[in-house]
Amino acid sequence: MLLPSMLRQRAPHMSIAFFLHTPFPSSEFFRCLPRRKEILEGVLGAHLVGFQAYSYSRHFASCCTRVLGFPSDTTGVEAYGARVEVGVFPIGIDAQKVARLAFDDGVTAKCAALRQMYEGKKIIVGRDRLDSVRGVAQKLMAFERFLEAYPRWRERVVLIQVTSPTSIEEEKEENKVASRVNELVMKINGLYGSLGFVPVQHYPQYLTQDEYLALLRAADIGLITSVRDGMNTTSLDSAAPPARCATPSTSTPGTRAAWPARSTGR
Repeated sequence: MLLPSMLRQRAPHMSIAFFLHTPFPSSEFFRCLPRRKEILEGVLGAHLVGFQAYSYSRHFASCCTRVLGFPSDTTGVEAYGARVEVGVFPIGIDAQKVARLAFDDGVTAKCAALRQMYEGKKIIVGRDRLDSVRGVAQKLMAFERFLEAYPRWRERVVLIQVTSPTSIEEEKEENKVASRVNELVMKINGLYGSLGFVPVQHYPQYLTQDEYLALLRAADIGLITSVRDGMNTTSLDSAAPPARCATPSTSTPGTRAAWPARSTGR
């Protein structure tokens, strides 16, 4: 985040744009950082600063005002005698390409096999990285609470959860999350499973493209429960093919901000 200012010092007339893929914290949290001024000054070396959602751009502008004392509004910051524009540019997917690939013969065969395997049951699908911000443990706790509160759904609904390994740098955090997830999976399957039915199918592995799209097509519900995320495109992937149900998501600002006001059942 210091790079825009460093480039500005080397090439004052260079046009610089900076895009932050991850969430930007509110000023209450950002002011706790010891190098908060240096970070803001570094980003303000750009002509244009982009974010995934409006709330993140608002947090950035507010931090510039409260930490550095620069005037700001919803579209930019007045810094060092110049104006730095602030915009919202959420990432997306090629919906037509995803819809086309989802109906490939190989995907259709895998989708049919999944529906046959879970015939007569509602299928909930989750696909997340195995880290603390993706909310996999929270998702499992919510599913456990659902089965506890609505006994009639026991043995009538299955949660297929795929977790992708994280990077080597995050292995320590991943081990903690993985242990918690495994505990919850065993607990739910022990309480509500039987010899002929396992309510939570947990697959800690990478999926091929065909397997991923087959899961999305077979799902009745796609469940994304990120605690905090820049933009989660899994929900967009889920809605691209004509699935049997619109994909609900949590109030994760990145995804929710880009989602239509009213989801359409399919």
